[in-house]
Amino acid sequence: MLSSRFGEAADGVCWALQQIPGAAVDGNSLRVGDRRLTLNRPKKGDGDSFTVTWTEDEAAVTARSTVGTVGGLLEVARQVKSGNLRNFRQEIRFKTRVYKHEVQFEGRSAARGTHAGADRPISKYTEAFCEAFFQQLVSHHFNAVVVYAGYHPFEWFLDYEGFEHATDKSADLRRRNFEGLSLFYQTARKYGLKTFLHHYVSHFTQALADHLQLGLSETGTRLASFDHPEVEKYNRYIYRRTFETIPALDGLYMNFESGGDAAGLMERTLMQVASQRDPRPILWFRLWGVTD
Repeated sequence: MLSSRFGEAADGVCWALQQIPGAAVDGNSLRVGDRRLTLNRPKKGDGDSFTVTWTEDEAAVTARSTVGTVGGLLEVARQVKSGNLRNFRQEIRFKTRVYKHEVQFEGRSAARGTHAGADRPISKYTEAFCEAFFQQLVSHHFNAVVVYAGYHPFEWFLDYEGFEHATDKSADLRRRNFEGLSLFYQTARKYGLKTFLHHYVSHFTQALADHLQLGLSETGTRLASFDHPEVEKYNRYIYRRTFETIPALDGLYMNFESGGDAAGLMERTLMQVASQRDPRPILWFRLWGVTD
């Protein structure tokens, strides 16, 4: 019943329903105690604002989005628990409310550009943790999450199929990180959140630098902003392969501090890949340090 409207986010709506005392499924309808519970979607408006209305025989939640519907259902739960039933309108003023989640990938505790502790690598995330995490986020009206795990996260989770010379990390290590990251994003989508990965543009791996005999080392510097056709090919690859292997990823955040003149590179790599995706990924360009 809920899947036809909410798709993969029906699980999040079901969780919110379970928070309401006396809520039940009655055939093809929902009930709260002796009242009908209806989930309405207005024809106009956008965002995640919601309304709760009560009549003698009906409780109604009106919202256009999953996050708004969950918010409305949780408000119904609060009112039923308190015994104070009243019409209620919640205006959510900002269209995009992104929670930035800093994590480590397993194996990179000393990596440059990381902030979170090595005690919680994403490879150790459990289904129970992810469910509780996103229940908290959606309860506070967040509608997106972005993962930050260092300047160049791709080298820690991609399989590098067809580009094996660009990695020196074990396949098992990358697989464990990939499984944790995929679980995290899949769970976010169950609660109606958009999903993003944050990175610094134009980076590449030490393994690729060594393979190309560039004479560069990430010790003491960043492997980034280097003009070479194979580096450009590598950047195209990481974007394409990331979207191919993580379908629950909605888009990317880009920082330019490592390559202020990388606009052309982005046009030839990321934008080419993005234009071929269906649906198109959501791209956020953070323009700190841009010189183009």
